[in-house]
Amino acid sequence: ISGIILDEPDRLGEGFTLQGLVRTRRPGTPVGGAVVTLFTDDGPRTTRTASSGEFTVGELSPGPARLRVRAPGFATLLVNAEVA
Repeated sequence: ISGIILDEPDRLGEGFTLQGLVRTRRPGTPVGGAVVTLFTDDGPRTTRTASSGEFTVGELSPGPARLRVRAPGFATLLVNAEVA
C-alpha cells in the first residue's frame, strides 16, 4: 500500500480557500475520490478530491486547523495548520 501526500497544504488564510493536491507518495499518481476534512473551531468541512487529485475548501476563519485525508487502500494523513 502506498502512502498519500498532500501538495501545497500551506495555502491557508482568513477569507480564503485551501487548495491542494492529493497524490501517492510514489509514483506521484493523483488520488481521486479521497475524502478531505478540515477541522476548525467553526466545525468540520468535508470535500472529495477530483479525479485529478485536486480539492478546495473555502470560507476559512482564523485559528487552529487540522486536515485529514482518507482514501481506500491508503493510510490516513493528518496535517496540523494555522489559519491566519
